[in-house]
Amino acid sequence: MQSSFLNRPTLFYLIERSIELKPNEGFSKYMNLGQILVGHDAVAAIRKGIELIRKELLSKAQRQVRHPSFRYFQYIRSTNSPPFSVFHLF
Repeated sequence: MQSSFLNRPTLFYLIERSIELKPNEGFSKYMNLGQILVGHDAVAAIRKGIELIRKELLSKAQRQVRHPSFRYFQYIRSTNSPPFSVFHLF
């Protein structure tokens, strides 16, 4: 019976190649690599994945803060007024 999963050397090669092509994009390849490696190499791969997750989340948060609707709701919150009063609709 043929297995539908890739064998370990093939999987390792594909992940390594993906990292070579775009080393600073896509955290999942580092998380996957960390699962098939052992010891310090596994820890280093997972740490790189976590670093990329943090960068991605920070980037998304910064884009959201720049969005006009986010600044509007921040203003409403800072004035301690109800967010959906009649005054805010006009």
